[in-house]
Amino acid sequence: MKKKFTILMLISVLSCLAVKAQIKEGTWFVNGLNVASVQFGSYLSDGSYGGRTNFTSVAIGPFPSLIQLSNSPTLSYGINSKWSGGLFLDLSTMHEKENNYDYSMSTILLGPAVRYYLVGQRQSSPYLEGRLGFGGSKSGSNASDKSNLFGYELGIGDTYFCTPHFGFDFGMGYEHLAEKPKDSSDKTTYGFFYIGVGVLVVF
Repeated sequence: MKKKFTILMLISVLSCLAVKAQIKEGTWFVNGLNVASVQFGSYLSDGSYGGRTNFTSVAIGPFPSLIQLSNSPTLSYGINSKWSGGLFLDLSTMHEKENNYDYSMSTILLGPAVRYYLVGQRQSSPYLEGRLGFGGSKSGSNASDKSNLFGYELGIGDTYFCTPHFGFDFGMGYEHLAEKPKDSSDKTTYGFFYIGVGVLVVF
């Protein structure tokens, strides 16, 4: 499966020709479809078992193992040739079962996203972007542990358009995510940088 995915991405890259982008007023497009990304940072937990922990995460394909605003499918509307705004949605689930151990976790994160193309529409179009997300999670053996989620992302990148309706986003930035249990005053805060490549599709 991964081999087929890699071949498909290679064919897409090789097919890129000199074209002009088509994001303009009234245009709808989807981005945030991850191809490959790396995240590195730390998380800080409160409570008796708390502390700061560093981590590095690598994701290949459309399903990153770490909750990420930057890798969340985003539906956007072109306000003009430079500005666009929309909504992103991140859904993730995890289930582990072995012998007497049974653990599951599901999360949802939803919020507004904005992007600004610095030089308008060209084949190579640098941009600034930001996202703000709100949501929640359920975890535990019977999904009884509930938490509120809040996060934001600030990024910079470049969209390289292969055709007027298809391109790659090369981006990097910073993300912050806070998780607070509903039945506890403890919370966990994530702060990390990311570098990644994603897909953009214009309708």
